[in-house]
Amino acid sequence: VGSTSASASFGYLGGMNNFGGGASGSLLQFDQPQAVARSMDGSFFVADSNNHRIVKLDSSGQFVLTWGIQGTGDGQFNNVWDIDIAPDGTVFVADISNHRIQWFSQDGTFIGKLGGPTVGTGAGQFSQPAGVAVAPDGSVWVSDLQNDRLQHFTLTAGVANTPTIHGSNGTGDGQFVRPYGIDVDPTD
Repeated sequence: VGSTSASASFGYLGGMNNFGGGASGSLLQFDQPQAVARSMDGSFFVADSNNHRIVKLDSSGQFVLTWGIQGTGDGQFNNVWDIDIAPDGTVFVADISNHRIQWFSQDGTFIGKLGGPTVGTGAGQFSQPAGVAVAPDGSVWVSDLQNDRLQHFTLTAGVANTPTIHGSNGTGDGQFVRPYGIDVDPTD
């Protein structure tokens, strides 16, 4: 359902730093956008990393809303790095420097989080979660960059269940060295 690749009309988002001039200007000025996801209604959500926010655009690219500021509180970010949309429309965000995943309604209302704001190595803790992907069944996969692993969790009533950890550091089968991005097959 979600996608980290923009359509042709939004191709400039991923390839430009400071598109439009940065945080001090209008709402459509990006500073190192890292990812774009598209919802079922055609809206686009941009992970605007150095502005520490999510920007929602309608299907024609017009500004709708933004949420987030730099910080460690709920709904605050420290470098948003990846974004995906669940089949039910929930927006999942990899908040890489706060070492957590947060999720929101499409109007930016905070729903929940897993991990952070400090580094951890246990299940449900992260060290720079760089990628997030939502499977068709609504389960969430996270590439846990500095812990050299993937974590997989489900939600019950909007609350994360204890994740399953996959992998460890190494180059053998089932091992990872700094897994950065992640995606799931939308047909599975």
